[in-house]
Amino acid sequence: MIIDNDALIPPTDNDTDTILNSLEDAGYNGGDTNGDGILDSLQPNIASTTTGGITTGIEVTNACQVLGALTNSTSESDPNYSYPSGFEAYSLTCAAPGQTATISLYFETSLTSTAGVVLRKFNPFTSGYSTISNPVLSIINIGGTNVLKAVYEVTDGGVLDMDLAGVPASVPVADGIIVDPVGL
Repeated sequence: MIIDNDALIPPTDNDTDTILNSLEDAGYNGGDTNGDGILDSLQPNIASTTTGGITTGIEVTNACQVLGALTNSTSESDPNYSYPSGFEAYSLTCAAPGQTATISLYFETSLTSTAGVVLRKFNPFTSGYSTISNPVLSIINIGGTNVLKAVYEVTDGGVLDMDLAGVPASVPVADGIIVDPVGL
């Protein structure tokens, strides 16, 4: 009987963002989606996934870290918009309730301009969509890959925070957790 010792090694998540190292390390630029020279799998404030051959990532600042896995799925119910890179949903945990986090999203893209690109928010409680005002959008090159970068802020308990743990359940609450489903 031959035992495969590799099969006995449990999958690892060094940065505790719920995304396995192997998934984060598989992205463009050798697993460094924001181009800071450090693997995403080693940084709790950065997370990335690759779905359908397209890598997306999130970087958060201001003493917050990624708490939940990114998801990448398209939205069928926003009739006037399309989401070529899918729709991202993530959760953050911050050092203090009510804290504002600066979010940088990275979408692998073939676009060469941000013309016509908007950042949209999904509200899972109303199933409605809205446009996020004034994100900073840019096309950058990271490790030879074209990336659409979107930067904006979300305040825990503010209108863009979708954890809505308040009473009633549609009232944002400052609880140190930010939930933010968005798409470009």
